Amino acid sequence: MKEVFRDFWGFIYSLNLGDLFFYIATFLVIILFVYVIYLLKCSEQEENMEEPFNDDILSLLEVTKQ
Repeated sequence: MKEVFRDFWGFIYSLNLGDLFFYIATFLVIILFVYVIYLLKCSEQEENMEEPFNDDILSLLEVTKQ
């Protein structure tokens, strides 16, 4: 496991500053894209969760009053 981390850090140190900025920017764009999709899915679920007016309750109230 130590060799894996050593190889990973060796790879990171071998990159120049432009490459690091590119990889970090790409990672952040991917995270933002996933977050926007998550927000869109949540807003769609909230719209679908609105309860329509239930006529069965009203009819049961009328029947019990009669």
